[in-house]
Amino acid sequence: MASSARILAAGVSAIWVLLSLAIWVIIVGPLFNILIPFLHMNTAERYWVMLNGGMVEWAIPFVYILITLCGVLIIIRVFAEAFSTVDYNSGRF
Repeated sequence: MASSARILAAGVSAIWVLLSLAIWVIIVGPLFNILIPFLHMNTAERYWVMLNGGMVEWAIPFVYILITLCGVLIIIRVFAEAFSTVDYNSGRF
């Protein structure tokens, strides 16, 4: 694969991940910020503990962190692809 094609593939994947991250943050994040407190408020404490409802309160920020780190790693991959050198005689690294 030519170096320009690798850079293009890395750039397209970076855009795809960033758009997915934006959709998650804009749509799914507020939904959980409204839905989880509503469920916690309307569920008896005994059942909330039995269903491990407290786990949701740390799992959602954990998912946000994982998605953000994926976006950062994809951007780092774009820079790594852009700065990789190719031997022009053989086309290999």
